[in-house]
Amino acid sequence: MCVTNSAAARRARTHQAIADAAALLFAEHGFSAVTIDEVAAAAGVARQTVFNHFAVKEDLVFDEIEEQRAALLAAIRNRPAGSSAVAAVQDQIIARWKTVRTVPDDGRPDSGIFRLVHHSPTLRARQLQLNAGTVDILAPALGIEEPMIATVIATALVAVEQALFDRMAAHVVAGGAVEDVRDDLLAQARRAFDRIGTQ
Repeated sequence: MCVTNSAAARRARTHQAIADAAALLFAEHGFSAVTIDEVAAAAGVARQTVFNHFAVKEDLVFDEIEEQRAALLAAIRNRPAGSSAVAAVQDQIIARWKTVRTVPDDGRPDSGIFRLVHHSPTLRARQLQLNAGTVDILAPALGIEEPMIATVIATALVAVEQALFDRMAAHVVAGGAVEDVRDDLLAQARRAFDRIGTQ
């Protein structure tokens, strides 16, 4: 068991090192100008190791997607008895966005992803693909009997988060700080969630 935990910890550290190295390179040179070989060299790993952790180059930008999906599912599983799965997802999304900073404590700017995606059609397309994957994971976990309605609700939840991202990206690209508009955008997100309602 200790060996398994140790291997998992090593894998997690390698994953984070690759993502951090990529983020620094992308911030300095732009997404399209950076190669996988350059990311591998900066992270001190082999090229194949990068692909062992990230299926495509675009996923280096969205390196937290699996963690975010896991947090949404955990919020549903661990919600108080009698509370709504949809409300749990809404609360988790709001809580995560409250932590977004221009430069967080670990020194990797959260604002970097907004600039990268805003300026890259390739990254935008990948973001929308990942959103669709999140809907596929989220819909059956909501506990809504009708599959089509579950998909509609899950799509709406993910769409609110995408709208948050887009509005924040426009602000950051215009030279603003995340903190300037974060609270206002979250208030708007809450109102959007209210329109969706709780199931």
